[in-house]
Amino acid sequence: MAVLEDNVLIIAERECTVDFQPSADMCWQSWANNETTQAATYPSPYANVHKGDICTMGGSIGFETTDTWKPYTNTDRENHAKSVPKFESTLKDSLSDVAKHVRKLQYMADKGMRQLGPPRIGSKVPPHCVTEDVCNCGRIKQVDDDLCHSYLQSQDIVNSAEQQKLSPQLVEIFKPYVCPDSECGQQFADNADLHLHELLHNGKEAVSWSAKNPKEMTVV
Repeated sequence: MAVLEDNVLIIAERECTVDFQPSADMCWQSWANNETTQAATYPSPYANVHKGDICTMGGSIGFETTDTWKPYTNTDRENHAKSVPKFESTLKDSLSDVAKHVRKLQYMADKGMRQLGPPRIGSKVPPHCVTEDVCNCGRIKQVDDDLCHSYLQSQDIVNSAEQQKLSPQLVEIFKPYVCPDSECGQQFADNADLHLHELLHNGKEAVSWSAKNPKEMTVV
C-alpha cells in the first residue's frame, strides 16, 4: 500500500491516486476492533449505541455534547480490554464456565463495553504470530532470523516509496525469475511458480491448486 498511497500514478494519460479505505461492514469492523460481533445491548462497532435508543430519529454520532452517541476511540477500546480481565479475576472459582461467561457479558453490557481484547487495528503483529518460526507478517521464517525474506523485501519497497527513489534492492526484488532452460527462458513473478515450472521440465508431476475447479474439490 505504501507504494500506491501518496503517489500520483499516470493511468490512461490521467493522474490518479490510490487511498486505502477499511470496509464499512459491521462484522469486519468488529473483527478489526477485536469486539464481539453480536452484542445485544451495544450492537454498533461505530459508537455507544444502546438497544434502548437505537431507533432514535435524527440522532448523530460525534464528540460534541449535542451528539446522541459517542464514537469509541482506541483509548476507550484499550481501557475496556484491560477492564474485562480484571473483572473476570474477581469471579469465584466455584462458578461454572457458563456462569462466568454470563456474568462477563452482563458486566460488559452494564459498562457499555464490546471489547474481547486489544484492538487489532494499528497492531503490526497478527494475533496468530506467537511462535518463533513465524514472522510479524504471518509467513514462516527461520527461527534464528528476526524477519522473513518477504517482510524484508516489503521494507525495501516501503523505503523506496517514501524516498521516491528506485533503489538497487527494489530493482532486484522486481526482477523476474527466468527458467534456466536455454530453449525456454520463460519468466515468472516468484520462485514458487518457477519451481513448479521446473518440475514440468524434469518430467515430475506438478499440481497447480489455483487451476483446480472448486466444484471438483471434496472436504474430508
